[in-house]
Amino acid sequence: MELNYVVFLLVLCSFNKLLVLVVATSEEHVNHRGDQMSTRFQIATAQYECFQRIMKESHRTSKTIAGPVCNTTWDGWLCWDETEAGLTTEQSCPEYYDDFDPHAVASKVCTETVEWGRHPEAQ
Repeated sequence: MELNYVVFLLVLCSFNKLLVLVVATSEEHVNHRGDQMSTRFQIATAQYECFQRIMKESHRTSKTIAGPVCNTTWDGWLCWDETEAGLTTEQSCPEYYDDFDPHAVASKVCTETVEWGRHPEAQ
C-alpha cells in the first residue's frame, strides 16, 4: 500500500475517534429550523462521509467523467464532487451553520489547470 494511503487511513481512523468524542461531548442546540441537533456532530458527520466518498472513489477502476477533473474534496463547509476542468459546480449552503442560509447557493470553480479555485484572500 502506498504511503499516502496509509497516512490517509490513519487520519480517517483518528477522525472516527474524534467523531465519537464529539457525539459524547457536544451540546444540543436549536438550529434555524427549530430541530434539536448538534452542529458539531453534523459537521463531523458530513466531513466523515465526504472522506468515505473520497476513499471509495480512489479505488474506482474507471472514471465517471472523461478528461481532466478536480477530485472530490472537503473544503471545511461542504463536500464537492469531482468536477470537469473548466466548470463551476453549485450546491445549497449547508444548514448546520447558524449564519448560513440553506436556500442560498455556494459555488466552486474547477480551473482549467485542474485545481479547485481559491478566493484571492484565502491562504
